[in-house]
Amino acid sequence: MNQRDKAIINDLRQFRMMSRNQIVELHFKHLKNPINSCNSVLKRLTRDNFIKCSTLHSPYVYFNSDCNIKPDSTKIPHFLELVDTVIEMKAHRETKNLMIEPKYGDKGTIEPDIFAIWFNPIFIEVQRNVYTKEVMQEN
Repeated sequence: MNQRDKAIINDLRQFRMMSRNQIVELHFKHLKNPINSCNSVLKRLTRDNFIKCSTLHSPYVYFNSDCNIKPDSTKIPHFLELVDTVIEMKAHRETKNLMIEPKYGDKGTIEPDIFAIWFNPIFIEVQRNVYTKEVMQEN
């Protein structure tokens, strides 16, 4: 197993899941045929049971081998959006101390989706729903 394989597995452990296109963006975009190369590596890692694949999505979604999230979970779009957010951040500047859904205490304490040092320390909450101004001002 080479360094890139280990990096892919590490990213899947950190993010819980990633789409094939997200893996291409993070690990293969510098190659001549990034999608074909990525497909080949992901097929091998899946065959050797290092990762799991869900074919319910297009592009396919890959999980760390010990991930307990079901392939049809409604949380999948949220986790994929977290990866997209990090990819967008890295396009502008490398992040440090990246943590996905860090826990800082008991339920009810701060629970951000992402913590990173990106220019400065930053907490990020990724919201996929659209709320009106009135709804936001109710609380």
